Amino acid sequence: MTSDQRAAERVPAAVYIMACCTFLMSTSEFIIAGLLPDLAADFGISEARAGLTVTVFALGMIGGAPLMALLTARVQRKVTLASSLVVFSGGMLVSVLTDDFWVLIAARFVASVATSGFWTVGGLVAADLAGPARRAGAIAIVQGGGMMANVVGVPLGSFAGQVFGWRTAFWALAALAVVAAAVVVTTVPRDRHERPRLSLRQEVSGVRSLRLWLVLATCVAVAGGTLSVFAFASPMLTGVAGLDASLVPVALGVFGVGATVGQITGGRLGNARPHRTAAIAMVATAVVTGSLLAFCGHSWAAVALLGLLGFTGMAAFPVLVSLSMHHGSEAPLLGAALPIAFVNVGITAGSFLAGVALESQLAARGPLVVGLAASLLALIPFAALLIMNARHRPDTRMVDATHTPGTIAS
Repeated sequence: MTSDQRAAERVPAAVYIMACCTFLMSTSEFIIAGLLPDLAADFGISEARAGLTVTVFALGMIGGAPLMALLTARVQRKVTLASSLVVFSGGMLVSVLTDDFWVLIAARFVASVATSGFWTVGGLVAADLAGPARRAGAIAIVQGGGMMANVVGVPLGSFAGQVFGWRTAFWALAALAVVAAAVVVTTVPRDRHERPRLSLRQEVSGVRSLRLWLVLATCVAVAGGTLSVFAFASPMLTGVAGLDASLVPVALGVFGVGATVGQITGGRLGNARPHRTAAIAMVATAVVTGSLLAFCGHSWAAVALLGLLGFTGMAAFPVLVSLSMHHGSEAPLLGAALPIAFVNVGITAGSFLAGVALESQLAARGPLVVGLAASLLALIPFAALLIMNARHRPDTRMVDATHTPGTIAS
């Protein structure tokens, strides 16, 4: 093999740069999970209200993903990527400079919209840069950055925030985003060819499939169940399991490892048997969440079950998002954006209800009850999808691997 042939088979360096950016931005979404007590104490509010910083980030991702996909359809993609990082950095800066909780909420919302813009465009750019032969691998690399955020970014950021203060962690995110924007400008090439003109009518008409909406409804419940538990893991681990606060980042890292392995496993198994893989993962998630509710008073059992929850909860996502893109394939922009949006609908609703439950008589066990209820509800729309498939016998094979995602949402 010649040197030119080896160079042609390598994934472009810009793809790895974008993976680092998704790592950075995804870290910002859930870093709050390990800093809830510190942030709440700083603003003089309850931990449940501090959890709104997770909810509002997900809320921005809901509207931001489809909105940014449509608004930036004719903009140079490298401009969209760099601009998203700059706006994200601004949101982080406002967050650390304010003493007003509602200004913090607004800044988190702005940062989340910017994050959704990067996520929506980043995978498309990676696929274009890598070419058809390496497209799936390039997308997996970019979205794998989001997976690694749960394994490394969130625990490391939580540890730094506990030692130096939560504002220090946000300062670091803001500074790194500016550096990342500069690197994107210098490494990501301009679009190779002019993209076809956007047809709003085609995009809207392409998302009318009932199967698509059943899959999206399942995404809502799965995300709401798993990630609401993760977002409020700190009160459960310290208040019920009796874990020392300094070990909370380790427990979050265990969840992240489980989530990473779960997404990889779910994606691979789902290629051949998508519906069976998703169904088994969702049933297992309900069982694990129920077990965590029953044994959360035992510290190491709680940590182990939290890691297992990451595995089972995230194993369903590659299949669900791939199926949603398949059923929305006639709307390429919205088909790519809607899964991101609806996963964050689940995060928004789940974290809000978990916060309410945290302040109820259920206390730190409340988010677990919400997670269990959501994981059971996820089985309803998915069962309806399976019934439709059995009646109409569609082609249920997994779509092209380029549609198989690596990760949610911050």
